[in-house]
Amino acid sequence: MGFGYMVYAKGMNELLAYSFVVLYGWAMIIAILRYKINDQYTIDAGYIGPTELRVIVAVILIMEIIIPNFINYCMGLVCLIFIYNNIKDTNKLLDLGDIRDKKEKAEKENIE
Repeated sequence: MGFGYMVYAKGMNELLAYSFVVLYGWAMIIAILRYKINDQYTIDAGYIGPTELRVIVAVILIMEIIIPNFINYCMGLVCLIFIYNNIKDTNKLLDLGDIRDKKEKAEKENIE
C-alpha cells in the first residue's frame, strides 16, 4: 500500500509513503518476534484486522474523490498511529522477552 501511495504522492508526501512502509515493516517484525517469544502470532493492530483495514482504505479512496488531498492527511494520521502502536508493542515485547528469559534461567538452574 505504501509503495502504491508513493506513486500517487508528490513532494513531501512521498516521505509519508516511505514512512508508512518502514512503520508497517516494524509492525511485521514485532509480530514475528512475538510469535518467537510466546508462540502467539497476530497481525491485528488492536481492534483493526486485515478486513477492517480494507474497508478503511476503501472509504479513504472514496473520500479522496470527494475531498482533494484527503488521502495525504489520512496517511499522516496512519503514520502517527503506527508510531504509537509500534513503540507500545515493542515495549510489551521487551517485557515478554524479559519474563521468558527469567523463566528459562530459573528452569536451567533447577536442572543443574
